[in-house]
This record gives sequence, C-alpha cells and structure tokens, in this order.
Amino acid sequence: MIKFVYFFIYFLIFFISINFIKGIFPINLLNNNINNEKFLQTLEETSVASSEEAINNYLNSLKPPVEDTTEINSSNPNLSYAEYFSNTLFVGDSITEGFEEFGFIDSYNVICGKGDTILNGLEYISTIKNMNPKNIVLFYGLNDVIEFYSTDPAGWSFQVFKDKYLELVESLQSGLPNSNIYLISPLPITDTSSYQRNYRLTNENLNIFRNLVQEVALETNTTYIDLSSLALSNENLHTSDGIHFQYDFYPMMLDYLKNYIN
Repeated sequence: MIKFVYFFIYFLIFFISINFIKGIFPINLLNNNINNEKFLQTLEETSVASSEEAINNYLNSLKPPVEDTTEINSSNPNLSYAEYFSNTLFVGDSITEGFEEFGFIDSYNVICGKGDTILNGLEYISTIKNMNPKNIVLFYGLNDVIEFYSTDPAGWSFQVFKDKYLELVESLQSGLPNSNIYLISPLPITDTSSYQRNYRLTNENLNIFRNLVQEVALETNTTYIDLSSLALSNENLHTSDGIHFQYDFYPMMLDYLKNYIN
C-alpha cells in the first residue's frame, strides 16, 4: 500500500508538471475530452503494475496520429506531369523522346531513341526490369512500318513485328508481374506534308500495324490506348515533316493517358 501511495504521488506530480508545461508550450498532449478526475479514481482501485500500464495507455491515446505522406496523391490537380508520371516508364521512338525533350517527363522515366523499333525495345528489357516501374508505356509501330515491310513470312514481315512485340510484353510480364503495361497505337501522319519520307510510311500501313498492336494487347491482357483520333483532330500540331508533333500536343497526350494511368 505504501508503495502504491508513493507511486500515486509520483504520478500526481507528473500530471501537475505536464499541465504546467502545457500552459507554457504550445502542445496538445492532454487536450481531449477524457475526464481526468475519473481516470485518477480508477488508479486507486488497481495494482501498481496495472496503474503503470493504464498511465502509458492513457498517454499514448493522447498522441496525435501520424500522417502518412509517403505516396503522392495522383488526384491532386496541382501535380506536374513529371510528378504524376513519376512511377511510369515511357519506352519508344522519337515521338516518345518528345516527352523528355519538351520537359514534361523526367529523363529517368524515358527510354527511347530516334528511329527505334520493337527490336530496340527488346534490347531494353534488362534495363526496364532493373528500374522496376509501376507502369510501362510502350510506343512502337511507327518506324516498324519501314523495318517490317515484307509480306514474305521468311522475311521481316508484319507477323514478325507482332511476334517481337509479344516477346517484349511477355518478357516484361514475366520479370515484372506487378507492373501495369500499356500499348500505345502508332500515330497517323499527315499526307499533305512535302517532306520526303520512306514510301512505306503511309497511313494505310500504319493502320495495319495499329491493328497488330491491338492484337498484342488482347493476347497479353494488357491495356491498348488508341491516340489516333486525338492526333487526327489536331493535325495542325504536326511538325513540318507530318510525322512528329509540336510542344502543344504533348500535354494533350498526357492528359489523355491520365484516363488510364494512376
């Protein structure tokens, strides 16, 4: 009993000290709706060990919750494109390169090169796996129209393009089972451009490759995103070659991708 009295006096001094400090410093440790007198009365009816546990539980219950700020809230309208797509890796050709060149996406989140085809994509597999992104966006099919032109199954045919694309996607799915993969349609070109380009690069052939990309998405259960209508309704935003796009088209693409990518 004497031991309990000493303990009770100790707690009472501690309690008074806390309230004294509370009056000096702007803390909210004991600012709550619990009846302190009632709490003290319950201590008289318990053992010393139980009282210590009750005191600790009581004080812990008064601590403010810690806010978790480790993840970026993608619904925040004030996020930049680089912040929104910070967990997304863009892989593709020179059109993909524009995301980085125009400053919309960090260079770390873009793997591409001018003239890249699906064959280059296969070379990036180990790099992509090591980066382990949450989302992977693949832009292939434009330069592939030039590379895979033969209708001969023994050559670089349309079917070979599809097979290589399947190989890329399936390898990424095997190595990164938790990553989301998005396949972007090859974008249409403008026929009015006087720019001299490969005769195989036509909208007719691009339509064939667009369908092949969609087939790959269906067969691998990945997400196919067709940006053709967006490009066709903004033909004035093509560059002079009728293939690539100006600065203003990239925010449109990224806003469209937000409908699919969180």
